[in-house]
Amino acid sequence: MENSNYPQADLTGGQAVIDKLLNWLYFIIESVCKLLLFVMVSVIAYTVFMRYALNDTPTWGEGLSTFLMVWLALLGSSLAVRDGRHIRMTVIEYFIPEKAAKILHMTLHLLILLVGIVWIADGLMLYDLFSMSIIGALGISSKWQALALPVSGTALLIMLIARFRRGKW
Repeated sequence: MENSNYPQADLTGGQAVIDKLLNWLYFIIESVCKLLLFVMVSVIAYTVFMRYALNDTPTWGEGLSTFLMVWLALLGSSLAVRDGRHIRMTVIEYFIPEKAAKILHMTLHLLILLVGIVWIADGLMLYDLFSMSIIGALGISSKWQALALPVSGTALLIMLIARFRRGKW
C-alpha cells in the first residue's frame, strides 16, 4: 500500500488513523473492482469463445457478466469521487468567477452526497423487494444484484469523506 495513489497521512493521533482507514478502504474497493473487471472480461471471453468456436453458448455467461458489470460500475464510481475523476464539463469554470466555481463544486459535492443517500435508502428497499425473485441464468436471488446499490452508496459517502479530508472541496 506504499503507493502514490494512497497518500500517507502526516497527521498524528486519531486523524492519522482515520486517514489510514480511508486509504485502506480505497485500496480494498479498488482491488475488488479490479477483480470484478478481470472476472467479467474472462467470462465474456469464455462466452464468446464457446459461442463462436464451439457453438455451445453457456447459459450463465450473459447473466454473470451483467451482474458483475452492475457491481463494477456502481462500486467503481466511488473511487472516482475521492480523486475527482468523474466526467464533467470543466470549460464553464474558465468563464465564471472563482467564487462561483467554488459554489458550483460544493453544489456538485452535495449532489453526490444526495446520490449516495438515495442509493443506500432505495437500494435497501430494492434488496427487500427482490429477495423473492431469481436471476434466471444464474439461479441466485436478485437481492444480491440489488445489494450493489446500498454497498456502493456507502462507499460513495466514505470516499466523499476521504475527498474532503484531503482538502478537495
